[in-house]
Formats: sequence, structure tokens, C-alpha cells
Amino acid sequence: NVIDAFDALDKNDNGFITPNEFRYMLEDYGVYVSNKDIQVLINRYDKNNQGRVSYSDFCNEILPKSPKKIWYFIHTKILFNIDYIIKMTIIKWNI
Repeated sequence: NVIDAFDALDKNDNGFITPNEFRYMLEDYGVYVSNKDIQVLINRYDKNNQGRVSYSDFCNEILPKSPKKIWYFIHTKILFNIDYIIKMTIIKWNI
């Protein structure tokens, strides 16, 4: 689920995903990015400009926006996992 995906990225359990935690996640999957790429990724998720991603920021970015898609995700019981998040991040940002 979304909480598990967030927790998998939040390695130090402080309630935020830092730039380094994003970097480590991508590197674990063999994706090596520049500091600029990481900053672009953080900026995409971090809507309140804290330099880190809160759970709320994370949910706002990965959950579907349309009511129809939300209904589909709820009723088909599709669960988010870290692999899904990584794949979508790489595809979305062409990393």
C-alpha cells in the first residue's frame, strides 16, 4: 500500500523522504542520477518547498487525480509497492 511504499523510501523513519533517500532507492535499481536530477525529482514531489518529501506530498503525487481512477484503484484493490513507485518515477521523469 502507499504507506509501505513511503516507509520503504523513508530509510531513517523520520517521516520524510530526503534527496539522498531518493538517490539510494534509484541506485538500488541501477539508476544513477545527477544532483540536478534528484533536485528535479524532489521539486516535483515537494509542494511546500521543504527540500524533502512528506507523506502528504508523496500521496498527492502518486495517487490518481480523477474520481474514476480513484474508484478503480479502490475497487480493484490495486496496492502500491516500491517497485511500482520506482518504475513510475523512472518512466515519468525519463531517468
